[in-house]
Amino acid sequence: MFGIRSICVLAAFGMIAFAASLSGRGPNESTIRPTYDGQMEQAEKLFNEGAYARALQIYDAIDLRQLSNDERRWTQFRRGDARWRAAAGTAQQDDSVSELARRQLTEVIDAIEDVKDRDLAWAKAQESLGDFWWTRRQSNNWHQGWQHYNEALEWWAGSSDLDRARDAYLSIVWKASERPEYYNEWWWPNSIPMSVLENAAKIAERDEDIARANYLMARHQSQYASSWRQRLSVSDYFERAIEFGPKNPWHDDALFFYAQWVSNQGIITRDANGQWSVEPDFVRAVKLYRDLTATYTKGESRFYDNAVNAAKEITEQHLTAAIPGVFLPNSEVKFDLQYRNVSDITCSIYRIDLTRDLDLSKEMDNNGWLSQVRLNENNRVRNWSIEVKDAGLHRWGNRSESLDEPLPIGAYMLVTSAGDIAQRELLLVTDIALITKRYDDEHLVYVADAISGHPISDADVSIWHYKKVNRTWMHRRNDGNTDADGLFSMNIDGGDAHSWNSIVVAKSGDRQVIMSGPRVWTPGRFEGWRLFTAADRPAYRPGETVKWKVTARQMQKGTYVTPDEEVIAYEINGPQGRISEGTLTLNTFGSAWSELELTPENALGEYQIAFKTKDGKRGLGGSTLFRIEEYKLPEFEVTVQTPTQDDGTPKTFLLGDPVQATINASYYFGGPVANANVELVVRQRPYWHTWYRPRDYGWLYDRPQNNNWWNQGQVIKQETTRTDANGQVVISFDTPAEQGNALEYIIEARVTDSSRREVTGTSSVRVTSQRHYVYPRVVKSVVMPGAPIEAEFVTRDANNAPVSIQGSVYVRRQIWREVWVAPTGREVFGKELDGMRKQLMFPPPGEPGWYCRRRGFEEESVLTQTVTTDKDGKASFTFTPEKPGYYKIAWSSIVTDEPPVTTETYAWVARPGDVDISYRSDGVQIVVESDTFRAGDEATVMITTPVSDRYVLFTLEGRSLYSHQLVHVANTAKLIRVPIDSRSIPNAMLTASMIDRTIIQTAQAAIVVPPVDQFLNVDVASTSDAYQPRDDGTFTVNVTDSE
Repeated sequence: MFGIRSICVLAAFGMIAFAASLSGRGPNESTIRPTYDGQMEQAEKLFNEGAYARALQIYDAIDLRQLSNDERRWTQFRRGDARWRAAAGTAQQDDSVSELARRQLTEVIDAIEDVKDRDLAWAKAQESLGDFWWTRRQSNNWHQGWQHYNEALEWWAGSSDLDRARDAYLSIVWKASERPEYYNEWWWPNSIPMSVLENAAKIAERDEDIARANYLMARHQSQYASSWRQRLSVSDYFERAIEFGPKNPWHDDALFFYAQWVSNQGIITRDANGQWSVEPDFVRAVKLYRDLTATYTKGESRFYDNAVNAAKEITEQHLTAAIPGVFLPNSEVKFDLQYRNVSDITCSIYRIDLTRDLDLSKEMDNNGWLSQVRLNENNRVRNWSIEVKDAGLHRWGNRSESLDEPLPIGAYMLVTSAGDIAQRELLLVTDIALITKRYDDEHLVYVADAISGHPISDADVSIWHYKKVNRTWMHRRNDGNTDADGLFSMNIDGGDAHSWNSIVVAKSGDRQVIMSGPRVWTPGRFEGWRLFTAADRPAYRPGETVKWKVTARQMQKGTYVTPDEEVIAYEINGPQGRISEGTLTLNTFGSAWSELELTPENALGEYQIAFKTKDGKRGLGGSTLFRIEEYKLPEFEVTVQTPTQDDGTPKTFLLGDPVQATINASYYFGGPVANANVELVVRQRPYWHTWYRPRDYGWLYDRPQNNNWWNQGQVIKQETTRTDANGQVVISFDTPAEQGNALEYIIEARVTDSSRREVTGTSSVRVTSQRHYVYPRVVKSVVMPGAPIEAEFVTRDANNAPVSIQGSVYVRRQIWREVWVAPTGREVFGKELDGMRKQLMFPPPGEPGWYCRRRGFEEESVLTQTVTTDKDGKASFTFTPEKPGYYKIAWSSIVTDEPPVTTETYAWVARPGDVDISYRSDGVQIVVESDTFRAGDEATVMITTPVSDRYVLFTLEGRSLYSHQLVHVANTAKLIRVPIDSRSIPNAMLTASMIDRTIIQTAQAAIVVPPVDQFLNVDVASTSDAYQPRDDGTFTVNVTDSE
């Protein structure tokens, strides 16, 4: 919380003393009023009218050399103030203009070093920066803005002009508490320090200001109150805010938020032992909501509808039942009730057959599809009533209900009712489960035992698809039976499954299970246009010609086609609306192009292009096409150079090393930018070294995002200096030696030459705890015994430059060992432990004393070899395993003056018939030999499970379900072959789903299948490596296909 001096409202004598004690705090505004020039008078008039751009032109034209210090500072303030306000009022997003204005205002502030010299221009510049950060649509950064508002408030708190100080102080507080009109909710007024709000309340004289200050104090304390006394004050502040009635514009705000407060913490009491407690006061809340709706009509208060709904929610009857899940046979059946404004609850349980009693042909109510289940009074198996107390306080009640004995296996409907309310909940007692896969053209169902995951054959399956069309429910039903693998597959006609909700029911004897799902979205199902637009340049000046082109494709049945000879319409829109429109006829390549002559009347800013069908009835897409800028190419460049090593690569730094960098400013036509002003900023942020393996078709692969883009870093050094005769500045700084993690330093230099043209140069330096990094990978993750395993190692320094490093490579065969000790002291391991793990719970319930003695991998040494990466930082290592198993290939760098750098990768060795390779995973896992395949390949995939004798539903999926199979993992590992065809282009997903001890486990692995037959190789060669302006050049383009 920022420290603010209190402003006290005193009696007449006290006011005189208050004014006298704060005199001499800087020039009165009258001393710098624009009496020296008609220009200033005209500019101030335009500024006060909101014509900031016109006012700025006049401010910029004033010659500062003829002004006094006060007049010069006021003009400099107005330049920055008007500049950002003018830019904020336009649709264009030119950050450079706003940044220049921010720096101008900062210069006005920084020019005053002594607190006692702070003047009106200083205070107004602080307030302007507060507005800059808070009120601009492009910013809305309240906390950044408050830092400046707070400084301005401090200054006005010491002003001797009490009336002006009061108005200015309250104006800033009110401004900081207002939300932007395009925000729905707001929280920032609650963040204004309480001391500032108390000051506002003390100096406020008008009823409106008194009410507003009390309202803001109530909102602040309702969120930040840290003591019971502060909580008690919330109601007092709200009461003070509403006592002025509807003439106060904040009256409805206070009523609404007061009601919300008492709905949560309305009754605060203290017992005889001094313990505080809080309870909601819903009765008081309802009165406040109804006071609001009685005082204001709909449309007069933005809270009217919310108040009506809130009062209704509090006073209506409510009843819900919550069933925690599916019950296994012989389990205790229990559920929870939550209720409000009811006195008696009736509970009934009906036995149902989901394949028979579910009928979606009727209209659904609030119970959804549950309302479509037919109930027969003859099948009611339980019925009882519960009496609950309702004291008229509108408080929620909760209770748990348990049946005195388990229900038989089957499906049941729990119906709870009170008054006019009737709620339904499905209650299942079963030990079967199901997995579904749903695409546009197919619906696959797998039914299995919920404990072992073994498939259940000949189970009855009913699949409902339903949707609402024109307020009428449509439905369709398909029935069938599972095969020997527990699978039932249904083809869906019409390919429109994405528009239907679904319900799947499976039944085997009395055992039943159900799964409902919403509409499904299938990747690539959208049968639409894909448009790529490009202009020959990203930015243009007024009066130039824009040359642009569009290339189109249509997605039809999952395949791109070329819409040749199609006619499409377009329009180009900018900050002032549409500037061009027309039609284009696509050629045989699906392309078309056009030109646009820009005029001086075209506004600066961003321009978008939108495409429609020829008749204009359907949009096809659009994008940003270009910008219009009044830009000037820089005449000089700024570079930030860090030391280099003997080979010319950037030097690497270790934590604790000093860092030195050279800023060099030089004109493009030659020569240094001497004696130029340089603003240097060094920021520090955490650094994590990453390296990505180059790929032939890199755009097809997911590349991890840079999670550090948002972190601009902490400023550790900032200074202003000048370039020397050579246009250079040398900067140095120390790095922490004890820092555990690597750091990155961003060095930014802003150079301003004599023409006041500013150019920025940036570079970064990485400071790490190690000079190099090692990245390993195995070419194939799964091989058969006797086949070679090839491991590749890449070594890079902190700057990602290749470095030659020698290392020891260790190959270890990993063998899983797990030993438990029974309460008798006997060790349990191997097949006996695996058998016990198949039970629903392990260790067995009711047998205390079980504990794990050992659990993890033991290592068997295979070989050790020295490997050295070459000058490109690459090395390859190959060995041939003879035994099936799980192998670790580890690297340890051999560097004498550094701690060892270690890393590791893994490979699996198995035959199709192997069932145990001494590997263990916590859940089902997929290991694929590679992440890239060609159409026609057969992928080797290993599936592992945490226990033996499990069944895994294995699928290959993409735009549709390409293939599926049920895999029996007899022990804990299974090797399978998966054919990859052209349907998997450009990528697909391998998915393994397993039911194990009532839990559905899923593992996925993405593969890439490049469309190599459709790629073209393009080579561009030039007759020269470099050209001078206006030179003629010749380029040769050579295009070949994949063959």
